[in-house]
Formats: sequence, C-alpha cells, structure tokens
Amino acid sequence: MGLTPDQLHTIRVIMRAICPFSILANASVLLVVFIRRHQTSLMNRLQAYLSFTDIIVSIDWMLGTSILPIVPFCTAVGLWHEYFAVSGTCYVFCISLLCYLTVTQGSKAAEALKWWYFGYALGLPALFTIALVVSATGLHRGNMIGDATFECWISSAYPELKVYLLYPLLWIHMAAIAFMYTRIYFLTRVATSELHEVSKSSQDPSQVTTHQNDSIRGSAIFSSPAPIFGQPVSIGPRLSQAVNSDKMLLPHEPHVKVHESKTNAERKMKKSTHRLILKASLIAVGFIISWTPATITRIMQLLNMPVPFWLLVCTGVCFALTGLIRC
Repeated sequence: MGLTPDQLHTIRVIMRAICPFSILANASVLLVVFIRRHQTSLMNRLQAYLSFTDIIVSIDWMLGTSILPIVPFCTAVGLWHEYFAVSGTCYVFCISLLCYLTVTQGSKAAEALKWWYFGYALGLPALFTIALVVSATGLHRGNMIGDATFECWISSAYPELKVYLLYPLLWIHMAAIAFMYTRIYFLTRVATSELHEVSKSSQDPSQVTTHQNDSIRGSAIFSSPAPIFGQPVSIGPRLSQAVNSDKMLLPHEPHVKVHESKTNAERKMKKSTHRLILKASLIAVGFIISWTPATITRIMQLLNMPVPFWLLVCTGVCFALTGLIRC
C-alpha cells in the first residue's frame, strides 16, 4: 500500500492496543453463556459463536505480519483468518435473520431454522476457504498467503481474491441486514400505534369490540416469545386475552382492571420493542462501522487508486474494534 515502516508500525501499535480489550470482552460473553448454558436462548448461542470468531480474528490482528518468516504458521493463520472473517459476517447475518423472523413469524418459526443458521455460518466459510486454495493453486502466482498489511492473509499476488472471497458476501449481508432492520422498525412502530389506539379506546366499553381485530393484528408481531437479551418476552397473548375479556365482564366487575391489564401489556410491548430495535441497531451499526473503511480501501486498491494514510488508520482501528463493538 506504499506505507513507510513508521506508518505501518503506528497502525499495528494501535491495533495491538485495542485487540486485547476486544478479546476480553468477547471472552466474558463466552463465560456468561457457558455459566448460563442451561437457560441460554438461541440468539445468545449465536452471539457466543460470533464472539469466538471475533477472538480468533483479533488474535490474528495482534500477531500481524510478525509471523511472516514462519511460512507454515503464517499460511495456517491466513487460512483460518479467511474462514473466521467470513464466518463472523455469516453469524451477524444469522442473528439479524433470527430477530427478523421472530418479529414477523414468531419465535417458533424463527428457532425452527436453528440448524440452518449454524450450517450457514459454519459451512459457507469452509467453501470460501476451499475456493481460496483452489483459486490460488490454479493461478500460480506464488505464495497464496502472505503480507496483507494488517495480518497474514491473502498475499498481494492475488489482489482480486482479497475482494471476491470476502467483500461481495459482506455487501450482500449488509444490504439484507439493512432491509430487515428497516422493516422491523416500521413493523414495531405500526404495532405500537395500533395497540396505543386500542388502549385509549378501552376507556369506552362500547368501542372495545370495534378495535378488537386491530389489537390482535397489532399484537401479532409479538405473539410469540422473543429472546431479547436472553429474556423471553410474550406480549401478544396477554394483550389479546385482555381485549377478549371485555366481552366477559360481569356487571359487578370493575372495568378499570381490564384497562390496567391493557396498559401493562402496552408498557411491556413498548419495552420489548425498544430492546429489539436497540439490539438490531447495535449489531447493524457495529457491522457497518467495522467494514466500511475496509470496503472503501479494497475498492480503491482494485482500481489502482492511492489509498490515503488516514483511511488505512481508520481501517486498522475499525478492524481492531470489530469484536468490541459487537459484544
């Protein structure tokens, strides 16, 4: 990339200062999941696997290119870096898909794809790693793994492989995640609005029946337990039960009890909605922040454009922060 030894040293010192914190943060996630393994949700298990991949990749960046002289070790590190870098993006996509399906289809439908999530995040990186070996063998341009500036990875003899074997998949995941989180946001806003209208109308018993279908439709998004931060949240059935109970009130039963039940259900629904949006936003923002500078850098390199030093510093810092942001 045309960097001087001092510039490279500066970037590597910054990365080696950040990566230990990322490793510790992700190790703490693994420890918590292990301690609570008997009550861990599918989402938390996926996050644990993501944390493991972040630890491996952080170790790669800490090692940097200092292991270049040890060719067999450098080659091994480069291959597992390819595998775990692809795997990390796959796990982020699977976690986002789990959130999306939980909101739109319910937790049972989302968790029914459990083995697909793990198969995708474990199998696809293996195919990409095999493709790297096969492509480099067929092109015959020298060592497949070498100095990739920040780590031992695909050598400069294969610049197109650095792009094709990571970034198209990365961009597809980014686009899909942006779509899913945007739809989650609008769905939760619509549901919140509808349930708020039902809550207000419940003050007038004559309007409850009119809005009953709206309440059920609005609460359908939350009709199944959603494992947000490991805590199941079930809103829809309670709200629907509260609405249906209006028609069964005896003359001597105070209507305020039903109203309070609806208000509590609305509060819980809002709380779970905010958690879901927060979780989705953190994953999406962390994912985009981590890879946007690297994406720009790779495209500029592919087009033989000079890459400014500040952009390379941003790329290195974002790489080192990847695991820390996503914890």
